[in-house]
Amino acid sequence: MSKSKLNVQTLITAIVVSVIVSVSVSYMIIPSGTGEMGPKGEKGDTGQQGLTGLQGPQGSSGSEG
Repeated sequence: MSKSKLNVQTLITAIVVSVIVSVSVSYMIIPSGTGEMGPKGEKGDTGQQGLTGLQGPQGSSGSEG
């Protein structure tokens, strides 16, 4: 019974250690995004011009002189 309990404890310890090691390695490989900001990029291209609106109604005719 004690041998089985020891094996379970060893397995749990190995899993915990492997998780800690893998998290540590991933933090070393992929640093957190708290470093200095880089230079600002170039301005992008301008977009397309929009369509023109509909023509308004014709005005009333003027009075004859």
